[in-house]
Amino acid sequence: MSTRLRPCRPLWEPGSRSVYHALTYGHLAGEVLRRVDGRSIGRFIAQEIAGPLGADFHVGLPDSDDFRVAEMIEGPGASDWVDFVRASPFPHASDNPAPRALAPNDRVWRAAEVPGGNGQSTAHALARIYGMMAAGGVWEGHSLIGRAAIEAAARQRVRGTDESFAAPAAFAAGYQMEDPVYAGRASPQTFGHTGWGGAIGFADPGAGVGFGYVTNRMLGFEDMDPRRKMLIDAVYDSL
Repeated sequence: MSTRLRPCRPLWEPGSRSVYHALTYGHLAGEVLRRVDGRSIGRFIAQEIAGPLGADFHVGLPDSDDFRVAEMIEGPGASDWVDFVRASPFPHASDNPAPRALAPNDRVWRAAEVPGGNGQSTAHALARIYGMMAAGGVWEGHSLIGRAAIEAAARQRVRGTDESFAAPAAFAAGYQMEDPVYAGRASPQTFGHTGWGGAIGFADPGAGVGFGYVTNRMLGFEDMDPRRKMLIDAVYDSL
């Protein structure tokens, strides 16, 4: 994938517009890491982040763990966004490979390293990873990520209208900012990302909180899973 992306020319002046590319983003970022470090991004995460944290998070799932995986269920409207993007001025933005809601049920998808789209995790692991970042990169006295690196990653890079979704967008270095799911409860420094079908994870440095929610029943964007909002409200009510 990186070889295919390398000769591509920008379709517009960099920085002049925002178009979400869900899958190719991970290959671009992951290839930089691989060329500097020598490890694939899945192996790097396993050895440097998930392993030290004891977090059940994988990019490239061993087949020995298949029996633990919940099969995905495509609920009503879960894939409506695919047709919407294909009808936009940038139909190719999220179409290589073509998005399939039930792809995570395939062993080949679970085994692959598609860092922009196929991280596999428990909710607890997402919360632990984001909680570590909310705490400034320190976990049980060990520094996993430098505070300056976290602040740089969470700094706003773009704000405007996403021209493939025709919706407002604000992004840091790969992280969504000011998501409406936690708007009004989380601090302004909060960063994270939602997932297809309802999943969400985020770090709130102001509150010192990491949050993770996953579900195997995927819902559409118009009726996005109300359970995650209820859980977020419960967390902030308890604080």
